[in-house]
Amino acid sequence: NMQYELIEPVSGLVDIYSDALPADDGLKFHHAAMRVTDWNAFRARVEQAAYPVAMEGGSDLLKYLYLDARDHVGHYFEYVWATDERWKAMGVKS
Repeated sequence: NMQYELIEPVSGLVDIYSDALPADDGLKFHHAAMRVTDWNAFRARVEQAAYPVAMEGGSDLLKYLYLDARDHVGHYFEYVWATDERWKAMGVKS
């Protein structure tokens, strides 16, 4: 399963998106997202990662984190964890 996300940075915490926009109206690849099954184990590994955390947030139902890999691959890596119920509500199959 693959999901495409089109983001229009209009208001709120948008700097991570708006700062990456090209000068023209062209499209730009911003990040690749991966699903995390064990957030605590993943978060412990982040402390050892070569990439800095650019943004992190969420709740008890869903957590996300962006690692800044732009110097290495040209974009961010996003990692997302959610409860089974939250994944189901978003239409994601287990």
